[in-house]
Amino acid sequence: MKATFKEQSQGFIANIVTSVKSFISKRTESLAKKLSDIPGTNYRLGVFHFNKKNYSDAALRFLIVTWLEPNNAKAFFQLARTHVRREKFDKAKQAITKAKELNPKPWKEADYIANLIDAPNNIHYIPTSIIKQHIIYAYHKGELVDKKLFGYRHKLLLKDTLKNIKQTNPHLHVLDLGCNDNGYYGQLLANREVLENITAVGLIEVSLAKAQKRKFESTPIYTNIIHADPSNYLAEAQISALDVIICDRTWDWNCNLPDIASKLHKALNDNGIVACIFLTHTSDEPKIFDPQHDRFTVSVKEIETVFNHAGFEICVSKPLKLPADTSEETDIDDNDDDSPSFSEHYFILRR
Repeated sequence: MKATFKEQSQGFIANIVTSVKSFISKRTESLAKKLSDIPGTNYRLGVFHFNKKNYSDAALRFLIVTWLEPNNAKAFFQLARTHVRREKFDKAKQAITKAKELNPKPWKEADYIANLIDAPNNIHYIPTSIIKQHIIYAYHKGELVDKKLFGYRHKLLLKDTLKNIKQTNPHLHVLDLGCNDNGYYGQLLANREVLENITAVGLIEVSLAKAQKRKFESTPIYTNIIHADPSNYLAEAQISALDVIICDRTWDWNCNLPDIASKLHKALNDNGIVACIFLTHTSDEPKIFDPQHDRFTVSVKEIETVFNHAGFEICVSKPLKLPADTSEETDIDDNDDDSPSFSEHYFILRR
């Protein structure tokens, strides 16, 4: 029997009431969970605001955690790191001193923050955990690189790479060193049917997992997936006879460019190619440590000089630009007039 209008209306209203009750129940459960762990909620909010560069809000959240849990060394560490970003170095020093008192064991991250405060010019190492945080919250949120450039950069780099490959019908042995883009470079190379095999090495598990799922005609694209620091992998792995090594902003956190160039050279066969993107600066200084972003930048001249010295031919050296805007470089950060500007620059280097 067909339902009457009244019955239909009652059923419709009942569905709305059920949906509203479900919504309220979920919100109540979420609120109850947050209230049951106020220190943890504030800590997570502090990390969120820090990554969004809302440093005043982040400092407040970490400060609340230290009030509620005065023995929480990690909260004091994060508070110190946030004060460094706010250039409140006295407060930062107090916080990092307290953190190290609460956790007197060897702690690379705390030592790094202490050096940021007292001797930033002497920093030559950035802890892996801080590097991972930058990649996760910056690269994967689209802030490390220009969102509009993300797909274009891959195609541009690979186009110039393949132009400089001397093999007539290439079957390339490739190393994707960093693999912070979920394996997009591998996908593009597979689509062009120029791959023999490709290995991904990186710090971010989620990106490596996505790369591992990539397929070309039902066959997995990536032959090997290795969870490791790219710098350590180059130093420790016995690799050689590669045709192409891809490094897309892989060296933002490593200032030892001569060592990198030497190890890349050893990993390649004759005429092998390094296809890389660096964050460069306009200053006359060969390299600069940027404490506001926990990274190193290098001048174009320094990159070319170092790789030439290591035995590379500079095939391509160009600023990375949007196709619709070839008049100026793509700036990564806003700077004051008297500060160096940062922009991405890509290189095709042949052994």
